[in-house]
Amino acid sequence: MVRVKAAFIHLLLSACVVGLVLVLMLFVWYPHGFFKLLGGGDLLYIIAGVDVCLGPLLTLAVFNPAKKSLKLDLAIIGLLQISALLYGAHVMFQSRPVFSVLEENLFKVTLASDFKDDLELNKASQDKWKSLSWSGPELVAAVAPTDPKVKQEMVFAAGSGADWNVFPKLFVSYDSQRQVALRNAKPLNVLKALSVENRASIERFEQKHPYKAYVYLPIVSGYIAMAAVLDAKNADFIEILDVETP
Repeated sequence: MVRVKAAFIHLLLSACVVGLVLVLMLFVWYPHGFFKLLGGGDLLYIIAGVDVCLGPLLTLAVFNPAKKSLKLDLAIIGLLQISALLYGAHVMFQSRPVFSVLEENLFKVTLASDFKDDLELNKASQDKWKSLSWSGPELVAAVAPTDPKVKQEMVFAAGSGADWNVFPKLFVSYDSQRQVALRNAKPLNVLKALSVENRASIERFEQKHPYKAYVYLPIVSGYIAMAAVLDAKNADFIEILDVETP
């Protein structure tokens, strides 16, 4: 019973710590559905498995008040847990979304890891885009360059798989492109017609957000596409829905 009690206390402490990290991820680094879009759930399962399950199980196995090495054993278990948690949090932080970039008819997500150094950041069209956000992605737009040299650079970049969303020198304020977003956006009914699952997801969203009209644009990260829901009047970014998009 002493072992079970110790393991239970360890489980509660571990769950609290992992819960705080999860809140940080879901509401600060990956808000509005970015967590699911970027596949954060897979790493979270690993973190939870190591920190919430494995640690208390090890405590259950080794806890014995009569053991001379008990403090050392518990310290090693704690160190393993902390190391796993810090590693997981570091990976999530390095892969966090820092820009959500409107490119005419869709959004593309830029990750912190897309910038290997500050070279491109320092070329940003505004100072506020020269540093990476710690509290969710900045909502911006990217427009086609007018400078012939930059145009040529973008052609070469496209050949290597790089898009406008990783070149802050192309960024302009989202406010200046709201009408572009609304012009290209489509009604949510288009998504509803694609599948029963889509209809159910969108109706749940509408129940949570009644009395407004909404439209959507695709939002893309890598090979994953979901729907970015916008206010149909002003193009405010509401949230990301995990639905099939055309």
